[in-house]
Amino acid sequence: MQHWTAEELAGIFVEMGGIRYCSSHWCQLLRQREGMYFYKPRPRDYRRSDDAPEQLADRIEATFDALQAMGYNLERVGWGFADETAAQLHSNNTRFWAFEPGLSRVVNTDRGSQSFFGFYGINACSYLTALSNGKMESIKTALLAVKAAQTDCDALVVFWDNASTHKALETWGWERRIFFVWIPPYSPEWSATAVEPD
Repeated sequence: MQHWTAEELAGIFVEMGGIRYCSSHWCQLLRQREGMYFYKPRPRDYRRSDDAPEQLADRIEATFDALQAMGYNLERVGWGFADETAAQLHSNNTRFWAFEPGLSRVVNTDRGSQSFFGFYGINACSYLTALSNGKMESIKTALLAVKAAQTDCDALVVFWDNASTHKALETWGWERRIFFVWIPPYSPEWSATAVEPD
C-alpha cells in the first residue's frame, strides 16, 4: 500500500503530462475518475509483528473453542474492548480571539487527572465508570460492574492490552466468567480508545 502527499501527487501530474491542475480540480479527478481516498492514515508502531493480525485471529478462535468446550452458548457471550484512561481535569489549551494582547484568564492550574475505565461492547452493553485509583482492586470492581450490566450474557470476553496488571487478572477473571483476549503488543489501533462506533 502506498500513500502520497498532495504535493507528491501534484508533482506526478506535472511529470506525466506537463499540466499543472489547481488543487480542487485534481482532487476531484482523483476521487471521481481514479476512485482514490483522501484521509489521515492510522499510525502503525514499527515494533509490531508483521503477523499481529494472524495472532489476534488465532487468539479469538482459541477463545471460541474454549468457550464451546466449557459448554457456553456463544450467543449468550458478550464481547467488547476495555481500557483505562486518565483525563486531565483542567486543561488550558483553549484559544480566544481578543482585541488586546496578553490578556489572562482565571483557571485552575492544578495538574490533576481522573482515571476512567471504559468498556465498548461489540454485542454487549458499553460501560464507563470513574476509577478511584489505578490499582488492581479498583479495576476488579469496574470489571464486575461491566459484567453485572450484561443482563443477557452468561460470560464476558474482553479484548485487552498486555499490561502487567491486566495479565495478573486472568485467573481471577476465569473464576468470574470474564475471559480475556490479549491484543498483540504494539497494536494500539485495536484498543478500546481507538474503536470508533459506526
